[in-house]
Formats: sequence, structure tokens, C-alpha cells
Amino acid sequence: MSIGKRVSEALLKLDQTDYEGALIPICISVAATSTKEYPTLIKDNEKYKAFLRDNVDIITLAGIGIIIKGGVVFKFSDTSIKHPTVAGQATWDELLYHAVRCNLIHEAGLGSKIIFKEGNTIGLLDNAILLPAELLQGMIFAVIGSISNVNERLVKKYTCTFGKQIGDLDTLWGDKAKIMSLLTQAGPKSQ
Repeated sequence: MSIGKRVSEALLKLDQTDYEGALIPICISVAATSTKEYPTLIKDNEKYKAFLRDNVDIITLAGIGIIIKGGVVFKFSDTSIKHPTVAGQATWDELLYHAVRCNLIHEAGLGSKIIFKEGNTIGLLDNAILLPAELLQGMIFAVIGSISNVNERLVKKYTCTFGKQIGDLDTLWGDKAKIMSLLTQAGPKSQ
């Protein structure tokens, strides 16, 4: 099994608007990539969250059309967040690791506290956090852009439209700067 194969599975699920189904191979890809990126960190959750923190720029640029740097904190109190940095809140990486990845792995689903929906809105909806489905594309771009994945390939040809430019995803492996450039040129997303 390869990271490229997992990313291919995620892209297929995204094409079907099966966000929960796409998240499973995305989470596997992030975990495998973070293990290669952070060999000195001992715990898997530390590696995973470090990867998310270090790639928040590409994930948010793809997901909401702007680059967010630094800490992103959500008012979120849930038992899935095992050791929150601040009680009653969850950082970006804590939310995506504990409430998304861990729920998928240990509970076989996202549960009712996280909702992914098309568009570039982040907010609260009926005591759940609403996240743009495009963040999933951002997580995929972070995996593809990782230098440790430079030799990966997708199982078939996938292209992505960046504004008026079409890019072959296989040409982007290991080139985060090129992905960031293409996303920036594409301009902001409309709601």
C-alpha cells in the first residue's frame, strides 16, 4: 500500500461527495506522511498534530481561500478531546486529530459534533462545528506537497483546476511551494 493509493481513494470519495469516506484514507495518508516527516517525535498523535500545525497554511488556503498562520482555536468541549490545551477549547490540530481522526478510527464515524459541508464557512451549527469540505482537499494538498512524498504517484491521472489553470496532481508530489503558488493564483473562493 502506498500514500499515493490512499490519496487516490480519497479523491474518488470526494468526487462522490462522501466526505466521511474520504477522511479515512486522508487520515491514513496524513499519519503515514507525518511519520516520515517527524521521525524524532515518539508518539503518533504528536507527529500527526505537528503535520497539521506545520501545514495549516496550505490546508486553509485550499479550504477557505485564505492563509491562516498561527493558532486556530475553536470553542469546543467534547470528550473526544482528551487533553485540550485550554479547557472548553480545541486547537486546530486537536480538533482534526481527536474529533475527526480518532472518532473515525475508534468509533467508525465522525459523530454529530463535526459537520463537513461545501463552501468556505467555518462556524457552529446545532452545537456542532461546521467545517468546509474543501479542507479535505487542503489536507490532500499538504500530503502531496510533502517533500517526503516526492516519489509517490496516484493510481490514475487526476487533474485539478486552479483558477484558469489545470494541474496534473502527479506533477505536484513533493512541491508544496508550487501547490501554494497555484492556490494563490486561483484567488479567493466564493461562497
